[in-house]
Amino acid sequence: QIQAPGQQICLVVAKTYRQAKKAAALVKVDVSGSNVGAILTLDDAIAKDSRFPDTDAEIGERDQTEAAMKNGTNRVTGETYVIGQHGFPMEKQAACAVPEERGGMTVWSATQAPDFCRAKLAGILGLHGKGSLVAVKCTRAGGGFGLKLSRNVPVAGAAAVAAHKVEEAVKVAYDAQMEHICVGGRHNFKVKYEVAYKDDGTIEACIVEAWGNAGFTHDFS
Repeated sequence: QIQAPGQQICLVVAKTYRQAKKAAALVKVDVSGSNVGAILTLDDAIAKDSRFPDTDAEIGERDQTEAAMKNGTNRVTGETYVIGQHGFPMEKQAACAVPEERGGMTVWSATQAPDFCRAKLAGILGLHGKGSLVAVKCTRAGGGFGLKLSRNVPVAGAAAVAAHKVEEAVKVAYDAQMEHICVGGRHNFKVKYEVAYKDDGTIEACIVEAWGNAGFTHDFS
């Protein structure tokens, strides 16, 4: 099931980087019913009430704020958008997986969360209850800032599955174009605001409603 642009759907394993790129370029994908019911913008998601469960949060005392707003001297309302930001670490997403005994795996991954990555890899490899057979090592994560909390897992997972299949060490590394397509970045937001203020500019009350474009999965942002 294809859920979003940039979603990885296959992996080509080759002896060299150039061979892998040429082979991947030959893959043809035919998607039936493409874009049917697709939600492509934040406004689309709001209009269709498309949201993750248990993500609504309210901060402050609404009754008191609304009362202060009603009695405010002056009032201004409006809406604005906070644009998102593409992640662009100098070190791209990369992982190297080496098969070990008893179906285990050692993975060198550019990650900010080695244990999170280890747990996910154990599940991907079918090692439920045997997570100690998977070891994730990280010398350093160059350019993290959140992108390597979870976005490294598909890369590490692809390397681990391929290494398990061919019983050889496999390295997977994004180039800059693939990084932009697959990784994403900081979410964009839509914000509606209502502010009551005195003639001297002192704010008496403020109500802000914000929606975040989280894409199709839960995220750390």
